[in-house]
Amino acid sequence: MNLKVGNSRYTIPITAIKESFRPVVDNLLVDPNGNEMIMVRGQCYPILRLHRQYHVETSITDFTEGILIMVEHDGKSCCIFADELLGQQQVVVKALPNYIKRKKRITGLGGCTLLGDGNISLIIDVGSLITNVDGL
Repeated sequence: MNLKVGNSRYTIPITAIKESFRPVVDNLLVDPNGNEMIMVRGQCYPILRLHRQYHVETSITDFTEGILIMVEHDGKSCCIFADELLGQQQVVVKALPNYIKRKKRITGLGGCTLLGDGNISLIIDVGSLITNVDGL
């Protein structure tokens, strides 16, 4: 599933996605440590804002303007906040270039792919992303 944050594109494996939805303000919570969470059907899930995680400029920072994508890995779940869903597409996964791996240790990325429109999309490694989310 392809999604957009600012001018950046990201791809999440469909198998990791449980659901996507627009959040209701009344269901948003902040714990004493400042971690954002959302209540969904009686369960509380941490929220990961991709624009903060990867330092991406975006005008969509209010939860009611964006979308939450609930992902799961090894029985742990979290909600990823993005600007919008772009749709589903089969992609060929390419490893991140060595110069990027050497230059920066970027958590939560499993590779990249070239989209049909010519944009590059970073592929999210849901397992490593969930491991680093506060509140799990």
